Amino acid sequence: MANNKLSCAIFLICLLAYGCKNKKKTPPVTTVSTAALHKKSDKLTFLDSVSAQMDIPFAQLKQHLADTNDFPSKWFYKGDTVYYPGADYSLAIVNADDHLVSAHKYLLVCKHNTSENASSLLVATNDDEDFGVDYSRMEYKIFNPQQFYTREIEHLRTEGKKTTVKVTDRFYNINKNGGIDSLTKKPANIVVPVFNADGEISEEDN
Repeated sequence: MANNKLSCAIFLICLLAYGCKNKKKTPPVTTVSTAALHKKSDKLTFLDSVSAQMDIPFAQLKQHLADTNDFPSKWFYKGDTVYYPGADYSLAIVNADDHLVSAHKYLLVCKHNTSENASSLLVATNDDEDFGVDYSRMEYKIFNPQQFYTREIEHLRTEGKKTTVKVTDRFYNINKNGGIDSLTKKPANIVVPVFNADGEISEEDN
């Protein structure tokens, strides 16, 4: 009887030892720290950040700007769109917002193998409108890797008179060095959107 109990005990010990030996180990839980994620995001190029529509702190944006004079340091910046990523110079659109009354867009001419853009220009504005004073806004259109335009729409108000809408189109060419050249007239090869003046006059002005 004692031998049987001993044999059973030995059998159980062997069985447990075999089970522990062959039991699959649960892989440890890993977490990615905020610092690690930030380090990973640092590997993105500036154009990657713009394409991904990421927030761009001004300190980071400043590293890629040839000239920061037209960029308010207290505003909030975010990537918008990258046009012609395969061209010699890509055109990056960056949103700027003061989180109060103004939202602007900047066009940056960027070469792929450099960290600093070649040139930049304010191409769109959309500010809160005060119907008691003159007001303007700007929009843009990119036609090809070298040519784009901006259209400024001004609402000129005189008390007691109907609002006058003034439209100014400006045409630009990107030269071989990435600079933005202002043209004296519209290039013959591009088609400019038709402007509807009636659609620009608000109900308050009618």
